Amino acid sequence: MRQINENYELKAEIAKLRHYIDELKKELESKKNRKFQTRCIQIAKILNEEPIIEYRPSFMQGLELDAFFQKYRIALEVQGAHSTRWYKDIKKLEDIVNHDRKKRCICLDNGIFLIEVWYDQTGNRYSRKDTKN
Repeated sequence: MRQINENYELKAEIAKLRHYIDELKKELESKKNRKFQTRCIQIAKILNEEPIIEYRPSFMQGLELDAFFQKYRIALEVQGAHSTRWYKDIKKLEDIVNHDRKKRCICLDNGIFLIEVWYDQTGNRYSRKDTKN
């Protein structure tokens, strides 16, 4: 009986931890979205143009650009932890890396300047990576 109670308590703790982890993931995603919005606003002010958000033109072959400034042919892509962190399933990570690579190539082929904003787990580190030489 004691072991059954301990097992039940352990399962309850695991459920609490899973809930806590899910909340942290949501918070991280929220920070990513705020940082993305801030970058879009900064670029929009400089270019004096509103971006198309979550742009999926046919030439992107089903891929999406986070933001696209049509007049200047500039795309903004936020690369979160999903683009760099280790996965138990290496195939999943390879698919993400391949999609990112394909997106860069398509942008380059179509004369789109792609700005990739990278951030670490805390959401504080940014760098610029472009596809034009």
